[in-house]
Amino acid sequence: MANARFDKKLAQEEVWIRQGIKARRTRNEGRVRALKTMRDSFINRRKKQGSVKIHALDDENRVSKLVFEVKKISYQIAGLQLVKDFSMLVLKGEKIGIIGGNGTGKSTFIKLLLDELQPDSGNIRRSKTIKLAYFDQMRENLDLNMKAMDFVSEGRERIDIGGKSKHIIGYLRQFLFTGKQAMAPIRMFSGGEKNRLMLAKILSQPANLLVLDEPTNDLDVETLELLEEMLVDYTGTLILISHDRTFLNNVVGSTVVMDGDGVINQYAGGYDDYLIQKQDKLDAQKTKAVPKQKVKSKSASQKLSYKQQQELDKIPEKIEKLEIEIGEIQLQLSDPVFFQQDESQDVLIKLAQLEAKLEILYEKWSEFE
Repeated sequence: MANARFDKKLAQEEVWIRQGIKARRTRNEGRVRALKTMRDSFINRRKKQGSVKIHALDDENRVSKLVFEVKKISYQIAGLQLVKDFSMLVLKGEKIGIIGGNGTGKSTFIKLLLDELQPDSGNIRRSKTIKLAYFDQMRENLDLNMKAMDFVSEGRERIDIGGKSKHIIGYLRQFLFTGKQAMAPIRMFSGGEKNRLMLAKILSQPANLLVLDEPTNDLDVETLELLEEMLVDYTGTLILISHDRTFLNNVVGSTVVMDGDGVINQYAGGYDDYLIQKQDKLDAQKTKAVPKQKVKSKSASQKLSYKQQQELDKIPEKIEKLEIEIGEIQLQLSDPVFFQQDESQDVLIKLAQLEAKLEILYEKWSEFE
């Protein structure tokens, strides 16, 4: 009877979960806000509860703070420039998204990081204690005749997850597989279920570096949310290629953008943060100064007092100075090294204060006109 009630409740919850992408986006707003602290420093985390805890090796004596140091690397293939003079640091605990159009070299960039390809110039220094778990978009390692549980556990009844022994069927239930599915051959699974199974295998490994290449392809809504929760909870270093804008917004602390022709930039935050910073950078480059225009005289009944006119005359100059200062800070934000500096939080606070002052000045200017 209790099981029947549970099954009914589960069915109701699954219907609710499947309400669609709109519902998913709404529920994730709080999670996006929770990323703010992490993004301010690139490496601070907000702990989240989730169905599964991914175990990250965290022995401070063995795992160096530096994971990758990329120095001025370039790479081309068949005359196509995929990476040009790019540098970046990847520190322990960072969660980095990688985006770009098809053919811009996202997977190639991952292979360069992992020493599967060698750059034409420049060099990459890697931590000697990296323990990698790699989920690639080709899904080449699936034996369709193997049982799901055997694929994940390599034939063992129990697996070690975060230092605790778990029965393989219990572990797979956390990935929304029933006991019957756990014992079924993989050929019986849909594309989304195969992806979920691959994730279950990858995330069972005690890795300190997790590389996911398009993990959201063919995933249903509930699996996508489950994966988000696990990755937010993950304490190791994450490198994530994805076209899913919301997924990136909810998970990563910085975004590497491959613009094509070898041009690569890194921005703080997720996909939406990248768009904002990119526009801010363009605006900062275009904005030289605010024209000092005199405001037309008002009618006698609305004529400004001497004091008001003096205040009005000073507003354009104040706006000009603020916008220049804001522009300089916004250019700093587009530099990925900025968030690795101790004073980054103070600079962000200053930026918020300057933007608030600018908004007040524009409001005053509007009132006088």
